[in-house]
Parts: sequence; C-alpha cells; structure tokens
Amino acid sequence: MSTTTKVSVCIPIYNVAAYIERCARALFEQTMQEGIEFIFVNDCTPDQSLEILERVLSDYPHRKASVKIIHHKKNQGLSVARQTALKHASGTYIIHCDSDDWVDRDYYEAMYRTAAATQADIVYSSYVQDDGKDSQVLTTIAAYSTPMALLNGILGNNLHWNVWAKLVHRRLALATDLVVLPEVCFGEDLLLSAQLIAKASTVAYCADSKYHYFCKNETSYTRTFSRKSLNQLMCALKTLQRVLPVTAAMSGCKGEILFKAVFYHLMTPKEFKSYARGSRSEILKTSTFSRIKRLILLYAFISYRLAAWTCKVLRKLR
Repeated sequence: MSTTTKVSVCIPIYNVAAYIERCARALFEQTMQEGIEFIFVNDCTPDQSLEILERVLSDYPHRKASVKIIHHKKNQGLSVARQTALKHASGTYIIHCDSDDWVDRDYYEAMYRTAAATQADIVYSSYVQDDGKDSQVLTTIAAYSTPMALLNGILGNNLHWNVWAKLVHRRLALATDLVVLPEVCFGEDLLLSAQLIAKASTVAYCADSKYHYFCKNETSYTRTFSRKSLNQLMCALKTLQRVLPVTAAMSGCKGEILFKAVFYHLMTPKEFKSYARGSRSEILKTSTFSRIKRLILLYAFISYRLAAWTCKVLRKLR
C-alpha cells in the first residue's frame, strides 16, 4: 500500500458516454493535487465512455500517474465494479463517485481535511440533486455526533443511503466481514453504507463542499425502477435486518419500498398488505417523506388498488 495516497476515488463506468466528460473533468480539476488517486472500472461499457475518458485525461497530463483504469472481462454490475475498484485502492480513505455525477472542485480536499482534523472513520456530506441545467435542490443531513445516531437517521428517515457522499477509512471499507451481494445493484448503497456506519467508531460532517447527484439520467438504476429493482431493495433491507444491531430503525427504508411498490404498481394488494403488516404507524411518522408520498402511502394502506390507480395517473403527468 502506498503511504502517500490519502484518498482513493472509485468510479464505475457503464453506458455513460453522455456524462463521463463532465464527471472526469470535475475529478481531474480537484484542488487536491497530491495524495489522491482515481480508479475507473470499465464494466464492459458498450458505448464510447472509455474513449471519452482517455481523451479528457489527455488534457490533464499531470493526473495520468494518479489514474488507474481497470477492465472487466464481462459485465458484472455496479456492486462488483465497486468491489473491483476497492481491490486496487491504496488510499488511507476511500470514496465512490458515480460516473454520471460530479463534485465541487474542492470536494475531496474538504472531505479529507475534515477527516484529518477529526480522525473520524467516516466523513459524510450533504449533496445537491442537480439536473445539470437550472434545478439544484440541496439535500442536507444533520451533523450527528455518533455512528449509531447517523445510522438511525439514515434507516429511520430515508436519508443518505448513498456511498458517494461518504469518505470511509480503508480499514472499514476493506473489512472482510462486510456482506456484499453481487446480484444487488439497486439497494447496494443502502446495504454497504449501513454496514460501514455500524462498524465506525466516529463520524464527522463536512459542510464545506458538495457532491452533485445527477437526477436526469433516464438510464440509471434510480430512474428505471422495476420489480427486479424492488426485489433487490427488499433483499438489501432483509440482509440489514439480519446483520445490524436490533436498535437500528428501519421504518424509512421499509416505507420507501412500499411507496415504490404502489407508485410503480409492483405488488399485488395481498403482497403489499403482507409486507406492510405492523409497520403502518411508524412509516407514516417518517419525517423526511413528502406530503404527497405520505398521502399515497396512507391511501395504499386503505385501498391499494385506488392508490395504484392514482399513481398511474401521476406517472403520466411527470
């Protein structure tokens, strides 16, 4: 392991030709000039993403020594791509970046500066839901003082499931007892983040810089939700219920699953009723659910068919 690498940034690449240049330029223009490496994993992308990445990299010759490009022999999905990147990471801290997103120019310097000052196992930040044009919605999270408070905040309030706005010490990121499910892509962030936080001794919040989550990529996992996606998310939550402390709240996660089930009409009324059993009160109290999401869930608890029909109309209006 290199003793000089402070931060490893892991970036999976698959079908992002329309976005990789913006992402790569934001990475290569980071104010953190030394002690940072960028690990790109080509998950057999079918488009020109790699060619664009190499062209952009040629504009930043001073970054070439700190860039690794790893190639999969076959497409294996987001979860495996991230694990591949971890195997090649040499940094004291490790963080992920999705290749359709981007970061402020001082993002990794600010995150590392917070880590160095606090000696925290995990440093997390707020993020911006960005359409790349006019709309920027800041998603904030409280500065929790303990890992368990942060964990309960995430699981109970449906906040910050992501791995890309968390700088994690390598001893946690590379822990051999983390449960990783290669078949889970939607919900992989939730599964990994929750386990990492549960293992942490200290956490810290960085308010100095932002990650930009691109909310208009129509091909991303979060925009192409299906029964397969729902099953993966349910699998991730079921796994967490098995491996995490029993004190960790999970109402927000379960509520999100139920909302997606009714909004995209992915469950039968019987399945919805069975999965929701015993959770109605806690779910409806989830503080971060919007009014419309809460109303849809309330209607679904009363009449799933009526709520599903209403959601079908709402989907057409989007």
